[in-house]
Amino acid sequence: MAMLVHRAPKLIARGIARRNRDLLALGLDLLVPPLALLVVLLAVLFALDALWLFVGGSVAPFAVAASAIGFVAIAVSLAWGEFGKETLPARHLLTIPLYVLWKVPLYMSFFVRGPYARWERAERSASGF
Repeated sequence: MAMLVHRAPKLIARGIARRNRDLLALGLDLLVPPLALLVVLLAVLFALDALWLFVGGSVAPFAVAASAIGFVAIAVSLAWGEFGKETLPARHLLTIPLYVLWKVPLYMSFFVRGPYARWERAERSASGF
């Protein structure tokens, strides 16, 4: 998250200034949030747009949010089908919403407290496990 906030704008500006497509592409790639956060943000946007539609607002924001959720679902499904079937069996796909909910406090702490100030090394046993 800290790289998204601090590094991406600099890489994009540098890529534009130097007319370097590689730097620009790196900066744009960093702007994509982690998948769990992207799903949470899209769900919140979808709910807000549904509320807006319910009170008489335009259908366009709701359609865009619904389309974005659909495209993410299709992309993740295709990626899982091509690369993840052996690593993550289909029965485990039902736990994905729990994983996303588990990540919410982590992202909230980033937005409330800011990025971690230091890296904390995990304890390791002599055997390496």
